[in-house]
Amino acid sequence: MTPWRTTPVTEAWRADAACSGRNPNVWYPDSRIGLRDAMRVCAVCTVKTECLEYALEEGEVHGVWGGKTETERRLLLRRRRKDARTLTVAS
Repeated sequence: MTPWRTTPVTEAWRADAACSGRNPNVWYPDSRIGLRDAMRVCAVCTVKTECLEYALEEGEVHGVWGGKTETERRLLLRRRRKDARTLTVAS
């Protein structure tokens, strides 16, 4: 478990995911239109947070997970790591 995680990541959320049963290629778009389509599904998903946490914990570097692109997830990870270091130093 990474320092910024407070609970273990499980995959139970997958059954409730809005993307469940859809073509997996949707989550690996090669155009802005494809990205927009994936983000629309994520926008209404009830387990978007769990999906994102799974991707961050597992180091998913490709595709859309939890409504975030690869770049957005990298930035989020950097921010969390920086925050964790700041908390460790401040303690």
